[in-house]
Amino acid sequence: MAWVTADKYDNRPGVFWSYVVAALRRSGGAMPKALSATTRGRTAEHQFLLRLASALAAPGPPVTLVIDDFHLITEPRVRNGLDFLVRNAGAGLRLAVAAQAAPLLPLHRYRLAGELAEIRAGDLAFTVAEAGQLLARHGCSLSAGSLDRLVRHTEGWAAGLRLAAISLGLGAPGAP
Repeated sequence: MAWVTADKYDNRPGVFWSYVVAALRRSGGAMPKALSATTRGRTAEHQFLLRLASALAAPGPPVTLVIDDFHLITEPRVRNGLDFLVRNAGAGLRLAVAAQAAPLLPLHRYRLAGELAEIRAGDLAFTVAEAGQLLARHGCSLSAGSLDRLVRHTEGWAAGLRLAAISLGLGAPGAP
């Protein structure tokens, strides 16, 4: 698994791809030593992406590339390059993108091909029943109305529910 946390300065293709290659190398991925993302010009950039896709498509276990904060990547050349990589690396690459909004990638194409699994905020949110179970583990029982308000206020986020339990003086499960 290779992990890249993007920031607003990663919108230059050379910078972004150098971080990706470094993460892939750290993960143990078989990256050619001569593979360098510091190319200039669209032709050199395309050649780099071809070599990277080829390296990822080589026989062996797939690599999972996680790009966190992808919403900060606004440069079309970077996004298009990532789409090119996904389409050409085949089964050798699994991409996980974390973003505050739907990533500016051709998700419709991935959905139609059955190659996309989406986990959105609503999928991660606790239901009222789940929030009740969580609070019960902390020794707290709220009325149905209070529990419902708490879930709406925290939008069902586990961290918000946990902070609510702490603020109520409940602490960790099993704490006095």
